[in-house]
Amino acid sequence: MNDFEYHKYLLTRSLLGKMYRNYYLYPRINNYTKGKILDVGCGIGDFLSFNKNAIGTDINKYNIDYLREKKMNAVLMEKDKLPFNNNKFHSILLDNVIEHLISPEKLINEFVRVSINNANLIVGVPGLKGYKRDPDHKVFYTRDKLNNLFRKYGYVKNKTLYFPFRFPFLSANLSSYSIFCIYKLIKNS
Repeated sequence: MNDFEYHKYLLTRSLLGKMYRNYYLYPRINNYTKGKILDVGCGIGDFLSFNKNAIGTDINKYNIDYLREKKMNAVLMEKDKLPFNNNKFHSILLDNVIEHLISPEKLINEFVRVSINNANLIVGVPGLKGYKRDPDHKVFYTRDKLNNLFRKYGYVKNKTLYFPFRFPFLSANLSSYSIFCIYKLIKNS
């Protein structure tokens, strides 16, 4: 799928899906944000609509053009390169993004670079059914696989949230099921 096709695919989100995000998912996720917030892979701006103080970035030009038309704070990024200064953000949201990347290591290094010490990182991934539903998904992540990956970069697990709630059966049977891991970045001085 090319960038334009993926942008159009994102726009097909149902009203029920939008309501779920705005009234259930984002109010809970937002409890773990603080200060300057960066939404990496912001797509069509669902979280940016919810939290007007966040800034978004995406590699898809069509998503960024769409957000700018809507007067949202969004910046185009190059692959694995965040267009921001060092030590700028207190929170980073990565909502259903990492599963699209075969090798996320360079991007994770960018998170560390643009984050202050003790910044929060909120990483959401789909369950098994949601993962299989999107043809652009490359890597399936479990909670443990995420924890092992981010630990290498100085992230300490703070909490794991399950949506709509923790029940293993849902991962394989509900496409909107997701896991969100909240981390704190501990930078070495």
